Amino acid sequence: MSANHTAALLLLAGVALGGCAVTGEPQPPPGPAPGPAHDGLDAVLWLQTATEYAASARGVYAAATETAERIARAAPDRADAKAMVLDIDETVLDNSRYQAQLLLDDGTYDPETWDDWIARQDAAAVPGVVDFLRSSRALGFQVAFITNRRCRAPPVAA
Repeated sequence: MSANHTAALLLLAGVALGGCAVTGEPQPPPGPAPGPAHDGLDAVLWLQTATEYAASARGVYAAATETAERIARAAPDRADAKAMVLDIDETVLDNSRYQAQLLLDDGTYDPETWDDWIARQDAAAVPGVVDFLRSSRALGFQVAFITNRRCRAPPVAA
C-alpha cells in the first residue's frame, strides 16, 4: 500500500471515528425554544417560499377553470344557474403574513390581532385564484364568498 493510500485511510478513519464521539448531554438546537407559537414555522415558510406551493395552487385553479369551461359548454342556456362558491381565507386570500407575524411576536391567534389584520386589507391572493375568478365570471358564473370573518376593528386609513 502506498504512503498516499495509507494517509487517506487514516484520515478517513479519523473522520469516521471522530463523528461517532458522544460527549455530555444532547444540546437543544440554537434559537428560540420550541413551543406552540413556533409549531407552524416550517408551514409558514413553505407557504411563503416554496415554488411547489405556488405551482400546486395554480394547478388546482387551472383544473377548476377547465371544469368551469366544461360546465359552461355543457349548459350554455343555464347562465343564471351557475355559481362558484369559495371560502375566503386560504382559498382566495393568503393570510400567511399574519401567521408569520404571530411567529415573530411569539404569539398565537388572537381575535384582536386577527381583526387588525383584516382591517388592513393587506392579504395577497392565493396563486391562480384571480385568473380563475376572472374566467369564471367571463363564463357567466356568479361568484359568492363564504367567510366567518367579523371585523371588530375600524378600517385602517391608507
